[in-house]
Amino acid sequence: MSKQSLMYLFFILAIVMFSTSASAIGNTAMLANIILNLNHYPSDAEKTKLKGMIDSNSTSANEKVIAQAMINLKHSATDADKSRLKAIINDPSVPENYRDLAGIIYKLNHKPSSDDKKLLRKMTR
Repeated sequence: MSKQSLMYLFFILAIVMFSTSASAIGNTAMLANIILNLNHYPSDAEKTKLKGMIDSNSTSANEKVIAQAMINLKHSATDADKSRLKAIINDPSVPENYRDLAGIIYKLNHKPSSDDKKLLRKMTR
Protein backbone atom coordinates (compact mmCIF):
# COMPACT_ATOMS: atom_id res chain seq x y z
CA MET A 1 0.00 0.00 0.00
CA SER A 2 1.40 3.38 -0.97
CA LYS A 3 2.05 6.13 1.55
CA GLN A 4 -0.68 8.25 -0.08
CA SER A 5 -3.22 5.40 0.15
CA LEU A 6 -2.33 4.82 3.77
CA MET A 7 -2.76 8.51 4.60
CA TYR A 8 -6.12 8.52 2.83
CA LEU A 9 -7.24 5.48 4.85
CA PHE A 10 -6.24 7.14 8.15
CA PHE A 11 -8.09 10.30 7.10
CA ILE A 12 -11.30 8.35 6.40
CA LEU A 13 -11.00 6.45 9.70
CA ALA A 14 -10.54 9.72 11.60
CA ILE A 15 -13.69 11.17 10.03
CA VAL A 16 -15.71 8.06 10.86
CA MET A 17 -14.46 7.97 14.44
CA PHE A 18 -15.12 11.69 14.98
CA SER A 19 -18.62 11.61 13.50
CA THR A 20 -19.58 8.54 15.55
CA SER A 21 -18.22 10.14 18.72
CA ALA A 22 -19.88 13.48 17.99
CA SER A 23 -23.19 11.76 17.31
CA ALA A 24 -23.02 9.87 20.61
CA ILE A 25 -22.21 13.06 22.50
CA GLY A 26 -25.04 14.91 20.76
CA ASN A 27 -27.54 12.15 21.48
CA THR A 28 -26.49 11.93 25.13
CA ALA A 29 -26.84 15.70 25.53
CA MET A 30 -30.25 15.69 23.85
CA LEU A 31 -31.53 12.82 26.03
CA ALA A 32 -30.15 14.48 29.18
CA ASN A 33 -31.67 17.84 28.26
CA ILE A 34 -35.12 16.33 27.72
CA ILE A 35 -34.98 14.49 31.05
CA LEU A 36 -33.61 17.59 32.80
CA ASN A 37 -36.62 19.65 31.73
CA LEU A 38 -39.12 16.82 32.16
CA ASN A 39 -42.40 17.45 33.90
CA HIS A 40 -44.26 14.11 34.07
CA TYR A 41 -43.55 13.17 30.42
CA PRO A 42 -41.89 14.59 27.28
CA SER A 43 -43.73 17.18 25.17
CA ASP A 44 -44.99 16.28 21.70
CA ALA A 45 -42.03 18.13 20.16
CA GLU A 46 -39.60 16.20 22.38
CA LYS A 47 -41.30 12.91 21.48
CA THR A 48 -40.82 13.79 17.81
CA LYS A 49 -37.07 14.31 18.44
CA LEU A 50 -36.89 11.01 20.32
CA LYS A 51 -38.72 9.19 17.52
CA GLY A 52 -36.25 10.66 15.03
CA MET A 53 -33.40 9.34 17.14
CA ILE A 54 -34.96 5.87 17.24
CA ASP A 55 -35.41 5.87 13.45
CA SER A 56 -31.81 6.96 12.78
CA ASN A 57 -29.25 4.38 11.65
CA SER A 58 -26.55 6.22 13.60
CA THR A 59 -28.29 5.78 16.96
CA SER A 60 -26.93 3.01 19.20
CA ALA A 61 -29.13 0.24 20.58
CA ASN A 62 -28.77 1.68 24.11
CA GLU A 63 -29.83 5.13 22.94
CA LYS A 64 -32.88 3.61 21.24
CA VAL A 65 -33.93 1.78 24.42
CA ILE A 66 -33.54 4.97 26.47
CA ALA A 67 -35.38 7.11 23.89
CA GLN A 68 -38.26 4.62 23.66
CA ALA A 69 -38.56 4.48 27.44
CA MET A 70 -38.76 8.28 27.45
CA ILE A 71 -41.49 8.28 24.80
CA ASN A 72 -43.47 5.79 26.89
CA LEU A 73 -43.17 7.79 30.14
CA LYS A 74 -46.37 8.50 32.01
CA HIS A 75 -44.97 9.97 35.25
CA SER A 76 -42.63 6.94 35.45
CA ALA A 77 -41.21 4.23 33.20
CA THR A 78 -43.39 1.30 32.17
CA ASP A 79 -42.59 -2.15 33.59
CA ALA A 80 -41.51 -3.36 30.12
CA ASP A 81 -39.17 -0.39 29.72
CA LYS A 82 -37.81 -0.84 33.25
CA SER A 83 -36.77 -4.36 32.31
CA ARG A 84 -34.81 -3.07 29.28
CA LEU A 85 -33.35 -0.17 31.28
CA LYS A 86 -32.23 -2.56 34.02
CA ALA A 87 -30.28 -4.56 31.42
CA ILE A 88 -28.40 -1.38 30.44
CA ILE A 89 -27.80 -0.42 34.09
CA ASN A 90 -26.38 -3.85 34.94
CA ASP A 91 -24.11 -4.20 31.88
CA PRO A 92 -20.59 -3.00 32.76
CA SER A 93 -19.67 -2.88 29.06
CA VAL A 94 -22.22 -0.10 28.47
CA PRO A 95 -20.72 3.41 28.71
CA GLU A 96 -21.36 5.10 32.05
CA ASN A 97 -23.42 7.96 30.60
CA TYR A 98 -25.97 5.47 29.19
CA ARG A 99 -26.09 3.55 32.47
CA ASP A 100 -26.66 6.85 34.29
CA LEU A 101 -29.45 7.92 31.90
CA ALA A 102 -31.10 4.51 32.17
CA GLY A 103 -30.86 4.66 35.98
CA ILE A 104 -32.45 8.09 36.13
CA ILE A 105 -35.38 7.01 33.95
CA TYR A 106 -35.68 3.70 35.83
CA LYS A 107 -36.29 5.47 39.16
CA LEU A 108 -38.08 8.52 37.74
CA ASN A 109 -41.19 9.70 39.55
CA HIS A 110 -42.72 12.67 37.68
CA LYS A 111 -39.36 14.45 37.29
CA PRO A 112 -35.68 13.86 38.05
CA SER A 113 -34.34 14.31 41.58
CA SER A 114 -32.00 17.18 42.52
CA ASP A 115 -28.98 14.86 42.38
CA ASP A 116 -30.09 13.52 39.02
CA LYS A 117 -30.44 17.08 37.70
CA LYS A 118 -26.82 17.81 38.66
CA LEU A 119 -25.66 14.78 36.72
CA LEU A 120 -27.88 15.63 33.75
CA ARG A 121 -26.51 19.19 33.62
CA LYS A 122 -22.99 17.77 33.29
CA MET A 123 -24.15 15.61 30.38
CA THR A 124 -25.60 18.59 28.51
CA ARG A 125 -22.27 20.45 28.41
